[in-house]
Amino acid sequence: MVPELTGLQFLVVSILFEGEMTSNQLREELMDRGYTGSRVAFSRLMGRMIKNAIVTYAFWEGALVGLDNLERQHRYRVSNLGVILWKLTRDFYMSFDPPADDLEAVEVSAAEFVEYGPGERDKMAVDKLMDEFNEELDQQIEKYFG
Repeated sequence: MVPELTGLQFLVVSILFEGEMTSNQLREELMDRGYTGSRVAFSRLMGRMIKNAIVTYAFWEGALVGLDNLERQHRYRVSNLGVILWKLTRDFYMSFDPPADDLEAVEVSAAEFVEYGPGERDKMAVDKLMDEFNEELDQQIEKYFG
């Protein structure tokens, strides 16, 4: 069965195993691990996790030091369901065998296309295939008609 948690949700739950955290603390922990989503994307992520009962939250108010106003933060915790889904997700990925020792990696040249948009990448890929085809065709013509 495919796991219920996405990779990002799995990471959030893993981080929350350390204990209850505020929105800012949790987002900072995610960013330390490479998360680049905006505050809006983070809020949507957490909203989906709350809706699906993966995490719970409490609204916390505390006076800021030296100020009269209050700081308001969500404080997130892992739910019982979140723990169960985390374990199922971990077990799912751990059930796969590692690659064979003699597995040869396939050369990937996608890095050369990273800085271009999708349309440009498609054209470059087609051009590259056409160049390879024409080169092969030239070799075949040379071979047979010399």
